[in-house]
Amino acid sequence: MQNPLGKMMQILGIVVVFLYLGIGTFLFFFAEKYNLPKNIKVIFGFFFIAYGLFRAARIWSKYRENNF
Repeated sequence: MQNPLGKMMQILGIVVVFLYLGIGTFLFFFAEKYNLPKNIKVIFGFFFIAYGLFRAARIWSKYRENNF
């Protein structure tokens, strides 16, 4: 069994993954009304989505490592 602080950090990590994916999705699809150049929205949207997926993979590997 995992300690409470470790469980809380795991939940916080999952929340941060969804936050990064949400920001990236927002920049790609819903940021038209903001006065940002399209190439900046695409670059930062891609960065946030890629980093969110990277963090999700790290969380998943740590989860599998601790459960097996």
